[in-house]
Amino acid sequence: MMLVQVGQVAGFALGGLLVALIGTGGALLADAVSFAASALFLVAGVRSRPPRESSGVRWWRHVRAGWTVVVGDRRRLALVALGCVSGIYIAGEAIAAPYAAELGGGAVVVGLLLGAYALGNVIGMAALSRIPPDRRAPLLGPLAVLACAALLGCALRPDLPGTLALLTLSGVASSYNLIANTTFVQLTPDAQRAQAFGFALTALRVSQGLGVVLAGLAAERAAPHGVVAGAGAIGVVAALGAAALWRRAQPEPR
Repeated sequence: MMLVQVGQVAGFALGGLLVALIGTGGALLADAVSFAASALFLVAGVRSRPPRESSGVRWWRHVRAGWTVVVGDRRRLALVALGCVSGIYIAGEAIAAPYAAELGGGAVVVGLLLGAYALGNVIGMAALSRIPPDRRAPLLGPLAVLACAALLGCALRPDLPGTLALLTLSGVASSYNLIANTTFVQLTPDAQRAQAFGFALTALRVSQGLGVVLAGLAAERAAPHGVVAGAGAIGVVAALGAAALWRRAQPEPR
């Protein structure tokens, strides 16, 4: 996960520079060449492994089975809820282009705004890796709230460095997803893990997709800094609710 975020930081920064240097068309062409190189690498370096026979079960039945597994343990349900909060604080990335324009910048600023969140996520995951595993779970709720609360500062309409600092802080706090993923694995039996993860991933993608769409629609009618701050306010409420669900789901001490 950390490598993915590092790649995003480099990709966003390089993408912004390429657009500034060679234009949008040239940047897209360079991106296409990189995908072609990746395809050649996969063709040459990955052995063919025929898939197992299909079970014949439809996609919806898999999702429904995963839902049953997730709601079978309130802790798993709370972890999915915490993960779905990302669909709210993603607003800063979703409207990076109009936000950059509001800040008076172009393609490079768009890359910086997108890279700030990913950079913060890398920093956060590196910091969490130094915390003993048994002390990470209590951080889930506070970090989820902070990931959204950091965006409230955008209401003050900060300049570019201030905005980057807020998005980076949100990214640092969003590293709670590393804890959520690990805990979800530990709480799910091996035989049910694929179904549970299938549902969790579906819920995550749907929440993020809706977040991007709604942020874009809101940016059509309101200033980008206000949209991001508003998303932060909504996210704080949602994160507090998910965190409360997580606390109530913990087993009673013996």
